[in-house]
Amino acid sequence: MEIMIKEACDKGFWLCLEPSDWISLIAVFIAMIAAVASWGTIISQERINKKNKEAIIVPGIKHIDTSISHILSDWDDESDSIIGKKFSKTTLPIWNHGNSPVFNIQYCYYLENFGDIKANENKMGLFSNYEINLDTSVEDSKSITVSYNNINERQGVDTRYIKPFVRTLDVIKPNERANILLPDYFIILLNDFFFNSFLTDNRTPVLQLKIFYDDVYLNTWEKQFRIIPGPYNFKGEELNTSFEYEIILDKKKRIREPRKI
Repeated sequence: MEIMIKEACDKGFWLCLEPSDWISLIAVFIAMIAAVASWGTIISQERINKKNKEAIIVPGIKHIDTSISHILSDWDDESDSIIGKKFSKTTLPIWNHGNSPVFNIQYCYYLENFGDIKANENKMGLFSNYEINLDTSVEDSKSITVSYNNINERQGVDTRYIKPFVRTLDVIKPNERANILLPDYFIILLNDFFFNSFLTDNRTPVLQLKIFYDDVYLNTWEKQFRIIPGPYNFKGEELNTSFEYEIILDKKKRIREPRKI
């Protein structure tokens, strides 16, 4: 039996490698790089899949075709009764354009330009059978008071508070919508705006909508939008307009602490 014995090499590790050794070593490095690349591809694909499953929550465009008979008219209420307290029956659609449902939805509103409307309140209601006063006398509280003398053959005074009252929804499924209620004071201020739109230079009330929701991974998110009346046509008592929206928070904001309204 012939035995091959390699001579000892004292030139250093790299210089002592033979071509076959180099081939084996390169093969090991290639395998390691391929393993790392494969792992990176898996991680990237998981992120893409998670991103594709995210919910996309945005308001829809609300088309309005209604009759406003008095300052306290509720647009989506055909009974012509006085608008309810805190929230009207007029709704705004909220769409989930994503591929997963959202849960535990909370929403509330803020009147963005209260100061501008307050500055013009001396012009409000001068040409109608009502008067509106905006009040900030109570600390951390705003309100509007409507004095009227001919609503359903009645007269009276009605005060509404401008606060971020919170309402909830259980779930919005993928590619479906939920209708959320608009606050009473917003509809009242818009009624006043349309009644006096041809006579005074009032500011259109602008509403901020804040929404919290949980995703399928039990993360809580916050989104904010600005709700703005679009172009309108108001003649007599007939109103034709729509609600449009702008994004205040351009990206979803993850909430790691308890929700704060």
